Amino acid sequence: MLPNRNRALTFLAVVAGASLLGLAQANPALTVSGWIGLLPLLWCIARFDPRRSLGAGVLFGACLGGVSAASVASIPLVAGVCGLFAGVAALMTRRHGFSPYLVAVGWLLVEITLQPLGWGEGLLAVAHGDAGVLSTVAEVFGLAIAAFVVAYVNALLVRVADVVLRRFGSARSFGLAAGVLEMPPWTTTLPAWRLVSRPGVPRAPPA
Repeated sequence: MLPNRNRALTFLAVVAGASLLGLAQANPALTVSGWIGLLPLLWCIARFDPRRSLGAGVLFGACLGGVSAASVASIPLVAGVCGLFAGVAALMTRRHGFSPYLVAVGWLLVEITLQPLGWGEGLLAVAHGDAGVLSTVAEVFGLAIAAFVVAYVNALLVRVADVVLRRFGSARSFGLAAGVLEMPPWTTTLPAWRLVSRPGVPRAPPA
């Protein structure tokens, strides 16, 4: 569970990501936001419980609908769809782990649901810009597949960051960090090493 201060910063990042993604719908100069706008919400899904993730999704959808060209009347629907996506994805994450593929599929359903509201070209499809590999993917396979690719990359980045932070933030993984950072062998003799390498959970007594 994240501290309250970190949760507040994460929710602020959700607002910023949704706002950038909404502005990018009308401003081609902000196409790069398609690659980063979803990261804060996916981070909430990976780290928060379903209730807080649902709240983050509603906040994301409300900001997205408010900033973009969508009508005011559609904002509650956008907020509800994004909240449902985040809540269900967080629930599945708690049960089966964070899956970038399933998260991308879930976001694709969000894109399809919101198409009648004026986002026929997709929300994350703005990331393909005017050139590059993703633009080719959009031309060959369609904008929906391009949006899926962007969502998958976003989710994959969150997955990698989550794994790294969990491993390197754990006392028992200090040895792994020392190996990656090429710390000298004598560091394992320090009192600090003995402290952080001590198992955090006592073992059960023998049967």
